[in-house]
Amino acid sequence: NSSGSSKALATFLSIFGVPNLSWAATSPDLSRKENYPSFFRVVAPDSLAIVVLAELLASWDIKQASMLYFDAEFQTGLAQYFRTAAPEAGIDVTTWRIPNSGEGGVKISDENQGFLVSALKDIRRSGTRVAVTFAFMEEAWDLWEAAMGLDMIHDAGWIWCGTDGGGQLAGLQSRANVYLGYMYVLAKTSTDRFATFQEQWAESMRYMELPEFAAMNRCAGGVQCNDHPDFTGWVPGVHDYELQCRGYTALAYDSLVTMAVVLDRLLAKKGVALDALTEVDFMEEMRALKDPANAFTCLTGEISLDENQDRLMPMAVFNYQGKLFAEEIGKWSGVSGFSWSVGSSVVWPSGANGTIESVS
Repeated sequence: NSSGSSKALATFLSIFGVPNLSWAATSPDLSRKENYPSFFRVVAPDSLAIVVLAELLASWDIKQASMLYFDAEFQTGLAQYFRTAAPEAGIDVTTWRIPNSGEGGVKISDENQGFLVSALKDIRRSGTRVAVTFAFMEEAWDLWEAAMGLDMIHDAGWIWCGTDGGGQLAGLQSRANVYLGYMYVLAKTSTDRFATFQEQWAESMRYMELPEFAAMNRCAGGVQCNDHPDFTGWVPGVHDYELQCRGYTALAYDSLVTMAVVLDRLLAKKGVALDALTEVDFMEEMRALKDPANAFTCLTGEISLDENQDRLMPMAVFNYQGKLFAEEIGKWSGVSGFSWSVGSSVVWPSGANGTIESVS
């Protein structure tokens, strides 16, 4: 359900007029309805997170920032949005672009590692201590590891921030210690219903804590997984981490409920059997969610769409504090701006920490 696969699927499905609803594809490109007319999503586009990120830095009276990104399609798109949003927030941005080493945020190649280290040294020499990065998966970790080696992470005065893809912990506590102080902006998905959902999830998923499917015929050609040369087995702290109920889990739930609501409304409106409904019916009813009168409340809040068939959600500010999960320290809405979580701890990359004392 990534942005790349959603683009490919939405392009194909649009030929047949079939709607595609995503719960995790956040690329701003998917907002372009001339290219993706049948694409819908229950998650906010990254373009909104980028605007909020720029406003966050501006709220701290930051006037200059260094931006480093990899020239893959997704990361370049984020960088372009920040290049627009930052000046509008009064921030001057100096940009460094690193060649992409492969699809999907793969590990940085030896050749491109040289470009990365050179860019990081330039940033250090510039005197600007605010670094905005757009990277994900293993390239993000390689970036942080290189910056750590140059004493650019935990040295005093540094602020590192970006979007949620920047923190790639892979369930490893050693990485959590390196990402200490990193801040990112992401759609806010936890409502007062979320705690109950987490409890139900934990109850239903107990059997996966010590999975029994390792000997099942799940590999190609009927070969048992534990006999496959690439099979590593269940790794505590990695696979159980991936099964935990987090923000995107709730969004996946909301996408299923949205389709159920649309189907229920169609059946009630048309008064026909399920197999009598067409893709045109589904497309029209999905587009009807752009009418505020058709909004409904689900696990992550109100489900309603804008003119681009995007969901403009409240946003949250997260801070890595040495744990595998980042802590939510504040939120943002288009109406009231930033609201900070009084009593919450904040940790900076230098290791300095404090407690939020005021909502504003």
